[in-house]
Amino acid sequence: ALVLEVTDKTFIAIENTYEVILSVNTKIDEKIEVRRDGQLVYESDSLEETHSFRQTFTRPNIHSFEAKLIVEDDEAINNVYYKTTRVVQRPKVAYVGTNPDMFSFLKLLFDAEQVSSIPSLDSYSALVLSNTPAGAIDSSSLDAFIADGNGLAVFGGDKSFDFGNYDGDDFGIVLPTK
Repeated sequence: ALVLEVTDKTFIAIENTYEVILSVNTKIDEKIEVRRDGQLVYESDSLEETHSFRQTFTRPNIHSFEAKLIVEDDEAINNVYYKTTRVVQRPKVAYVGTNPDMFSFLKLLFDAEQVSSIPSLDSYSALVLSNTPAGAIDSSSLDAFIADGNGLAVFGGDKSFDFGNYDGDDFGIVLPTK
């Protein structure tokens, strides 16, 4: 028997590591094949329990994976595993902050844009605030943004949280902190 571990959803241009996990009771000659959309992307004749392979996608799509254990076996139904993954555009993220390392990290994962203040959030999936004082945050627009299922990440510093007057401000109520 085998299992294919594939993420349900991933982003364009992100390298993903997938695994095929074998469960065999005896040492027998076998071969593993993994196909993506009918094309062979991995094969091995190793008896190792876990097999890893990498995939990077270039455009949005839904991809079908089929992992197959090629072996003489009475339970052939256990020797094929199907899975799909959905590839989507990288989410657009607004970053309000001045930390170049944080912004570089965000750019690796997202379509991140560094802005000096909170912009109109209509075209963004998430907002990242880094060391931003409460006075620079319009919490009324954030309430609707978050309620619509968008993301908010807040990182501290010498101008935020206790030092940024979050306590008593409407924005402080949005955060799950005291």
